[in-house]
This record gives sequence, structure tokens and C-alpha cells, in this order.
Amino acid sequence: MSERLFRRWEHGNARVSVYYDECPIHPYIMNDMASTLANFNEDESYLPYAGSKRTEARLRSNYTFIESKDEMKEWIDEQQKSGKPYVVFGFKMFDKYGGLVLHKDFDEWVTNNYGRPGYQDCLADWLKSLDGALLINHDRFRRWVDADMQMSDNTMVCLMWNILTKEFAELDAYSWGNCFDVVYETKCQCCNQWVAEKCIGGYYLTGSEQEMFESMTEHIPADNEDFSVIRNAMTSPNN
Repeated sequence: MSERLFRRWEHGNARVSVYYDECPIHPYIMNDMASTLANFNEDESYLPYAGSKRTEARLRSNYTFIESKDEMKEWIDEQQKSGKPYVVFGFKMFDKYGGLVLHKDFDEWVTNNYGRPGYQDCLADWLKSLDGALLINHDRFRRWVDADMQMSDNTMVCLMWNILTKEFAELDAYSWGNCFDVVYETKCQCCNQWVAEKCIGGYYLTGSEQEMFESMTEHIPADNEDFSVIRNAMTSPNN
């Protein structure tokens, strides 16, 4: 558990503490992601280190890690030729320990320029500015949405954008170190020391702090009046 405190609420014999997670788990290891992660920068690789052969095998079976610009160009061309919906977000890691810059205009650019003279050269130039990309195609999307559900291509593309936006936000939070653990504590009536009742990690700050705090209150004991006061404080707009 991290020692660096981010926020704390205390009332009576209850306390909730939010700490920075100094060793956060990469989102692709923590969760099953809908997107494929492409990475082109060998010096500052953004591919997750699994830490075990079993987890590594799961990652490799669930995701298509594209590790070169040439493979990325081939993937984009294959999706164009298939005629099925897909979305690509490009990202750039501008600092080894910093966050990501997202280039959301690429999908529109490739749609407007596909097949035109010089397209491949323009695509290569665009990829040169990036360290990687998030991508999702029809087949991956259908693993997450009922394959029998009818929808237009435009609807599917909008849903794909929503998925990539959410998953990019988790990667961005991870790269900036905006990952947190929460500890729920009660005070011992005998020794007057704080005792941890529950510790939960894996929170990524992908929106507002209040939204994250509200999600943390889902695990607060419901039958404790002191914790109820803390819950109200955490979900208050002025927390």
C-alpha cells in the first residue's frame, strides 16, 4: 500500500483514506480491454510487463500488440479493404515518465485520403509522429457487443469511439501516475489505533475527482453511521 496520501475523510470512529498507487497495474493487465494496443517506440515501450508467463499468455491471446509502423500501415490497409467499421486513435508519449497526447483526427484523415496518390507516403509521415495507437475493428467490437444486435455502421463507429476514448483515458491516467488505492478504517476502542477494514486498488482518475470518489463509496459499509457521514462528504460537490 502506498504511503503518499491524496485525500482523507474522518468522522467519529471511521476514516477513508485515498493514497497514490506508486506501483499501479497497467490497464491492459488489470482489465479486459476492447481495444488493441499498438506500440512503435522500443526505447520507451508502452506495452505492459505482465510479470508472469500465465498473464503474458492471456495478454497475447486477447490482444494484438502491433509493434512496428510497417505492421500498423498493413493493419490500416486491411481494415480499409474489408469495408467494415473500425477506428484508430494515435498517441504520442512526449516524456518517458509523462502522459500521452492523443491524435483523434486520424480516422477522418485516413477516410478522406485513402486511395489517393501519395496516400501511403502521407500515412508513413503521420505514423512517424507517433509512438503508438489504440485501435478497434468490427471483429473485436463484436466480442463486446451481442453479435446479433442490429445497428448501422455509423452507430457502430460512434460506439467504437466511446470505447477507445474510455480506454485511452485509463492509459493516460496510468502514464501520469493518476492511479489510487482506497482504505476504509475503523478506530479500535481498546488501543485507539486505526484498523484497516478493507483496501481496494485499481482506481484510475479518468474524469473528475468527485466521480472517482463516488465510485469509491460503493464499498463503504452501509450499516455504519460514521461511514454514512463520510459517504455524504465524498459525494458532495464541495468535497
